[in-house]
Amino acid sequence: MIEPKKMVIFFVILIVGVNILKEKMFDESVHRGGWYTVVKPVGWNERKEENEIIFESPETSVMTGMPEAIFSIYSVKATGALFLEDLFGEVMASLRQLKGKVLDKGQLKIDNQDARWVLFFHRDPDLFILTFYIADDFNRLTKIQFISTPEKFPSYRSQFEAFKNSIRFKKII
Repeated sequence: MIEPKKMVIFFVILIVGVNILKEKMFDESVHRGGWYTVVKPVGWNERKEENEIIFESPETSVMTGMPEAIFSIYSVKATGALFLEDLFGEVMASLRQLKGKVLDKGQLKIDNQDARWVLFFHRDPDLFILTFYIADDFNRLTKIQFISTPEKFPSYRSQFEAFKNSIRFKKII
């Protein structure tokens, strides 16, 4: 038979452990998407649309009332094979049809996943749009985006980099 003192210690440890686990599993600062998690920007407004989560800065433009910066993650599972090079070629062709110009582009890894990125200047209204594209081995497309005016873009860039770098992908479906 278990001693009452050991039983009390066991239950205290169990309760503390469950509370710690609960805090980690249900941390309100983490958004859980279908196959990714991301740390939410503190104090930002969050809204969900079909296949997309959008975070809007609490600071708004005096002229338009729109958020000064928007971070978003669009995610969808393709029904067929998805190749990053093909996808990025289509993106670049689409951008050539818009009012604006590509300022820079490149590739890197996000949570060990290959990603292609493009920084686009959109005219009328003037916006910088920085977009990262990931097509993984499970035919999942993830698009990570940062939109801001040219004047505000530099002041939100470090927050966006922290946001992007906090993304973690599930390695299985």
